[in-house]
Amino acid sequence: MSDIWVTMTVIAGLIGVWLGYQWFDIVLAFPVALMVFRSGWSVLKDNLPWLVDEIAIAPETIHAIAVSVPGVVNCHNIASRGVVGRQVFIEMHLIVDSGDVETAHHITEEVEKLLEQRFNPARILIHVEPPSYQSNQISY
Repeated sequence: MSDIWVTMTVIAGLIGVWLGYQWFDIVLAFPVALMVFRSGWSVLKDNLPWLVDEIAIAPETIHAIAVSVPGVVNCHNIASRGVVGRQVFIEMHLIVDSGDVETAHHITEEVEKLLEQRFNPARILIHVEPPSYQSNQISY
């Protein structure tokens, strides 16, 4: 809609100049500049979280979901970006109580499933660590 208003204002300015009112074009330049600024601000405001990698989800929330899965000892280095409801990217290190890769994989898939149910659409990257890795912190 802003394109229509800008076009109509430019045409009005051209008609004013054609009729000999040179100042009319200058006066109409201000509303055009305001419309362009408003449109640009709207686009920037909607996309700014993507551009600056703003945290999408509190690390404590992700941590609480992850440790609710049986077999998860702790998780750390939690990062999330994007916009919830549009697309979220989640990364974390997950400490699992498992002696074999297959069990660790199943635990990781369960964590991914819970996170996807809560924050869909989501792309999740989990780095699995053995139970001997000691970290009691939630870091991000």
